[in-house]
Amino acid sequence: MTWSGCTIRGPVALFACAVVLILTGCGGGGGGGGGGTPTGVPQPGITFTASGTPGADAVYLRRSTQSTASKLLLEVVANDVTDLFAVGFDLNYPGSILSYAKVTQGSFLSNSGNVKTSLQIAERQKGTLVIGLTRLGGGSGRSGSGVLMTITFAAAGSGSGTFTYDNQAAYSSDIRQTGEAIAGFQFLAGSVTVQQ
Repeated sequence: MTWSGCTIRGPVALFACAVVLILTGCGGGGGGGGGGTPTGVPQPGITFTASGTPGADAVYLRRSTQSTASKLLLEVVANDVTDLFAVGFDLNYPGSILSYAKVTQGSFLSNSGNVKTSLQIAERQKGTLVIGLTRLGGGSGRSGSGVLMTITFAAAGSGSGTFTYDNQAAYSSDIRQTGEAIAGFQFLAGSVTVQQ
């Protein structure tokens, strides 16, 4: 049997001819667009990019998995610290595209609630948060890595900007005797893009 130029002899030949016909005969039509979003069109959302990889004795910002298209939850994370007792810093953020909503304390400095802590945060002006977190009472600081706090921002406009620190310092339990900050402690920030 001959079918469109193919001689069919048995099921294998039938399958082979069908494949040839499909490959050569189905080139037209162009197909549908498949729906979806046109390429090149920015989607609403907030993108955060960390400013670097933290080493030992560092605090860095990390985007929480709880963030949404309209809310950025930034975790302030202690990385590989030794005897961390307190941190304090001014966090500058792009106030034209983000608005501060709230802060939630993490469990790292409190040993999951076993030690009392004090978290103070104030918006000194639009775009600047003044933040302090310390353990209370005697005892040593914490060693290791963990979330100090999570800061929630809401999208306020489209654009890009950066987070920066001022007056940043970290303290060990020696703060009660010396009042001196830990030398060489790093604070890493990042940048953000909002598309509404």
